Order: sequence, then C-alpha cells, then structure tokens
Amino acid sequence: LPYLNDALATQDAIDTWTEASVAAHRQRLAALEANGVVTAWEAPLPPTGSIMPGATVTFYSCIGNGFCGAMATGEQVFEGAAACSYDLPFGTRFIVNADPNQRVFTCLDRGALAATWVDVWFYDAADGWAWQSIVGTRSDITIVD
Repeated sequence: LPYLNDALATQDAIDTWTEASVAAHRQRLAALEANGVVTAWEAPLPPTGSIMPGATVTFYSCIGNGFCGAMATGEQVFEGAAACSYDLPFGTRFIVNADPNQRVFTCLDRGALAATWVDVWFYDAADGWAWQSIVGTRSDITIVD
C-alpha cells in the first residue's frame, strides 16, 4: 500500500480531514434544519465503545469499480471513508475488529445496504481485495469517538 512509508503522518492527515469533513457536514445539516428543510431520518449515533456484532464488511473502490467521485455527504471519496447502512448515521466512526491494523473508518456515504453493513472505500480494488481477504465478510465493529 502506497501510504505505509509515512503511515503516521498519513493517518494524522486522514483523521484531521475526516473530523473537518464531519463537522462541515453537521453544519450543513443544521443550516438545512434551521431553514425548515426536512432531512432524511438518521439513527442516533451509537455510544462510543459499543460493539455491533456480526456486521457485514465489504469494500468499494475507484480503480476497478469506478467509485471515484463524491459521496452521499458531498465530500470527495478518500481512504478511511465508508458507506454504511442506515442504522449507522453519518459521522459514525468505527473499527472493524478483524482488521489487524485497527484503522478507524467514518460513515460518510450510503448504499442500498442491509442493517449493520459497512462498505469501506479503497482507491484501488487490489488493496480492497487484499484487506477483504484478511478481515473476511463478517466482523464485529466497535464504535469509537
């Protein structure tokens, strides 16, 4: 994976960008609600530390699948983003427990997904397949702050 040479700096940059992106999304939602625009219902954020057992875990990608544009939140896709089922609201941050690197992902996209399903974005499908071969298609996920 190309980002491993400078993994700490890359992870810090991803975390900073994700936090700013989630904050901007929440501000847009608040502005819409303040102006009387009805937004789609979202589940409440699960409590930090809660474990959601047996989640379906998949991936989608730019190279190999063509998902290179904007997510449902309007932000551009990036590594660390995930499309999540509707029981995981936008901004939910989680760890796939079977991931040996314990990367934190953030729900910023949607898909036609059954309950408790996370679809993690990778730039290249080859990286996604390598990750999927390690974590499998079912894993507990842990909600982080």
